[in-house]
Amino acid sequence: MAKCIVVELAGVPVEVVCRTRENYEFLKGYETDKAPLAHVEPTDHDLESVGAFLRFFNESEGDLRHELTDVYVENFELESQLAMTLVPYGILQLHASALCMDGEGYAFTAPSGTGKSTHSKLWREAFGDRVVMINDDTPLIRIEENAVFICGCPWSGKHGIATNASAPLKAIVTLERGVENQIEEISAAEAFPVVFKQTRASGNRRILIKILNLERRLLERVKCFRLRCNMSSDAPLVAWRGLSR
Repeated sequence: MAKCIVVELAGVPVEVVCRTRENYEFLKGYETDKAPLAHVEPTDHDLESVGAFLRFFNESEGDLRHELTDVYVENFELESQLAMTLVPYGILQLHASALCMDGEGYAFTAPSGTGKSTHSKLWREAFGDRVVMINDDTPLIRIEENAVFICGCPWSGKHGIATNASAPLKAIVTLERGVENQIEEISAAEAFPVVFKQTRASGNRRILIKILNLERRLLERVKCFRLRCNMSSDAPLVAWRGLSR
């Protein structure tokens, strides 16, 4: 039996209809009593379509990590629909590991397997309680007229590290593997290809244009850096010195 829940994501309350108890419980940490501004309810067609896509992807890629249960398929579709629902409110979902240090947010973004989670773990080891993880995989970025915030969301990757919290976003860091630890500030034009590839996109042209405009505004407001690192224990120290200059 379907259940409704209103969740607040990046400051926007959304009513979500869940068909499975598991996904209702999954969203509980973000529940709010605020009046919803939007509504998300996957249809039978939505779930059938995404289930077919996931089966095709699993078979073509040989990816058997996830059993395609009703819970998993619905969870996948809920994330996608929520991300697109939030775009008109100035919110992007970025593939990144995001943390807050001393009250300011940092997003480390790169293709999967580069070491985003490992680098964030090194920050927690180096700086201890000064670091709070916001989301280890898919944080939300809220772009306002005069401020940008990095925000938590329920989906947080295989490690499940997330906090229902937000912080002013001070920097976006594109992460690369390197022999030595080096950090440098880069231009918006240099950062854009990475940010574009790591932002959840849409096949809907109207929404895609809004996403591109939000990415432009984001890169106009937030400094970007390139960090080449070897994942040694001094990597976060090098990064922090460069970011706090």
